[in-house]
Amino acid sequence: MADSRQYRPLQALLALLLCLSLTACMTLPFGSGMAPASIPAVEEARKAWTAGNMARAEKLYGALIRTAGITQAEKREAWSRHATAAARNGRPGEGLKSLQAWLKAEPGARAEAAWQDAWFTCAQASPPARATALAKAIWQDATMPELLRLHAAFILTGRSFTTQQILQAAPRMSAMYAHAPSSRRPALEQRLLAEARCTSSAVLSGVIKAIPAGKDATFPYSVLILEQARRLARSQPDQSAALLARVRGAFADKSLPDKALKRAQEGVCVVLALPGSGSVSAIGRRVGAGAALAQQELEQKGTQVQLETIDTEQPDWLSQLASLPPQCVVVGGPLRAGNFQKMKSAGTLSRHAVFAFMPQLNAGEEGNLAWRFFPSPQDQVDAVLRLAADDLGLRSLASVYPEEGYGRRMNELFTQAAQQRGARVLSAGYAPSAGANPEEAAGRLLQDSNGELPEAIFLPDSWKKMDRLVKGLLPCLSGRTVLLGTALWEQSLSTSSAPQAKNMELAVFPAAWNPRSVPTSLAAGGRADFWKLLGYDFVRFAAAMNMDDRPDAAGITARARNAQQQAWTMAPISWDGQGVAHQAMQLFTPAAGMTPLNIDSFRLLRQNRPDMTQEDGASPAAQDGQQQPLSTTPRSTHKLQLPGAR
Repeated sequence: MADSRQYRPLQALLALLLCLSLTACMTLPFGSGMAPASIPAVEEARKAWTAGNMARAEKLYGALIRTAGITQAEKREAWSRHATAAARNGRPGEGLKSLQAWLKAEPGARAEAAWQDAWFTCAQASPPARATALAKAIWQDATMPELLRLHAAFILTGRSFTTQQILQAAPRMSAMYAHAPSSRRPALEQRLLAEARCTSSAVLSGVIKAIPAGKDATFPYSVLILEQARRLARSQPDQSAALLARVRGAFADKSLPDKALKRAQEGVCVVLALPGSGSVSAIGRRVGAGAALAQQELEQKGTQVQLETIDTEQPDWLSQLASLPPQCVVVGGPLRAGNFQKMKSAGTLSRHAVFAFMPQLNAGEEGNLAWRFFPSPQDQVDAVLRLAADDLGLRSLASVYPEEGYGRRMNELFTQAAQQRGARVLSAGYAPSAGANPEEAAGRLLQDSNGELPEAIFLPDSWKKMDRLVKGLLPCLSGRTVLLGTALWEQSLSTSSAPQAKNMELAVFPAAWNPRSVPTSLAAGGRADFWKLLGYDFVRFAAAMNMDDRPDAAGITARARNAQQQAWTMAPISWDGQGVAHQAMQLFTPAAGMTPLNIDSFRLLRQNRPDMTQEDGASPAAQDGQQQPLSTTPRSTHKLQLPGAR
């Protein structure tokens, strides 16, 4: 795997995130019939809104909320649009605050269409658990306006309701729809159809089978039947057509069935934004090779895949991406943080569901404005600590790291995660140059720990430095000290033999793929590697998401969590309720290059090793056989600065 130090975390907030599926169906609360602005600030805010500049609209309407002298209609406009813009900018909590302020000033505001539309936008943009809680509170409160409760039911249908709960709620939803103004009904159908895309297949199929006789063409059953027809359009066209025949003419939006089916029949579109030229083009080609194989296999099974590859090294690559058909929503990549920033600045994130092939995004951005499809530094740390702290129960740990950006970051993550497990961590930094002195690091660790030896040492540096580094740390090693590496080790292990330094039999490191369990189809087309598996898994994942327009952030997360059930060729990736990716990296030993860890054999090997090192240079405590366990009480990490460290 490539050195993850080349991928730096994003440093600025990502641009606005528009929910295209919602925007397409949403009746905005204030249209061209608004009265002229009473002050210039109102006109300025309206221009930002009309231009789709939600970041500026949020700022300007937020200021208007606090401005005296505007009309009450303009105040309502400010509350509603500030709430909507905040939600689209990834801050639904701020939007809900505006709606609460509106309610405080006008207790009956919930009955207003503008309030309901803004609430729906904020609820959709909230994390899944929060969205469900908001919707349940509204749905279960019979005093709430009917159309507001109906919108809450839409969210629950996509994210929470069981088959039986949908069937129980359907008669009430039908009555609410029937009481709605005819001008609102097309939007209600479109919104339920968008939310139903997140409904699990089992729940949706159960509802379809249990629809009461004669109710097919009534809302909400008609919309749910249409969603099932859309899902089956490619794989089972006859069954899809039969379902569609049951609901023809049932929609206020007469074009809704044709629009839904047309996109489904066009097939799945998957986009890769990768370097096709330049210094890292080889990586792009490897990802593309795996993607092409997945495309071929899916089409053999009846799923048509439109695979679009954009060369991110070309000057017009963003224009090429923007010109793709509207159903080309899911994007894998880019690899470089700089190109990700360009996507942000160009507004790409508002039109596509971007799954970056990058190890990390800024806090608060992942799952709200973009997603990851790549192992993170935290995944690596979690993998080695599952062995050291969880499986082996070790509590006296050390971290010896190069004093540069990558080393400091890995040391920080390791220390925090270890202390959360109740372990004590001593850390020593060394200059990353060739003149580093690991012997001095060993001395300082021993001095700080009163000569007691750590049970495991974390070494976040490249494999080529391990021989000298580990030999220099011999005074810190008992015969049972476990050496914990990172994914950097994998780069050289396919071509390098293990060093002969003490304790290498007890060395482990994480990797995102297992060379010994690559599917035959991937190995047959030439050598397999992590990048080829990445492309292969991403295309199958994107196809399983089955997206032909862009839902809101919570909708994308819900789709990802459904699609993660696929069979993975690399280490499985999962997304939590906040949309943050976690890859379950596998542990390997450096024996024979790269061997999957057998935890039982490893534990037995460690138990059978002599407890103390008898090598020259071992600590007196080790030679005397008097090592005592370190305290299991967490304490502050000790930063040991070596001469020449930056």
